Amino acid sequence: MSTQAYEVGQTVELIYRLKSTAVPSSPVTANVGLVVTDPTGIDTTYTALSGTTPSSDSTKLHIAEFRKLIRPTVAGRWRYQFYSTGILVTTDGDAFAVRGVYASTST
Repeated sequence: MSTQAYEVGQTVELIYRLKSTAVPSSPVTANVGLVVTDPTGIDTTYTALSGTTPSSDSTKLHIAEFRKLIRPTVAGRWRYQFYSTGILVTTDGDAFAVRGVYASTST
């Protein structure tokens, strides 16, 4: 679980990495979506996310990386779940905290 905390309105970058060793010379092909659940239980679904592919690391794993920027509007615990369909069928998710923005009382 993520320990990262953000402020209301701050941009949060969510990252999803797909790895495949099945066909090392082929790019990763997947349809990727994301479900973000705010602290009140409301889900927002993003579909057809674009990613970068292919790239190789030192172990010859091909990686596709998908990113989504969101701006939380409510303080509390946010959850997210990426999913992919197609050749690679996987899910991955986590959560992060959002703190409210408080006005300073000092003069």
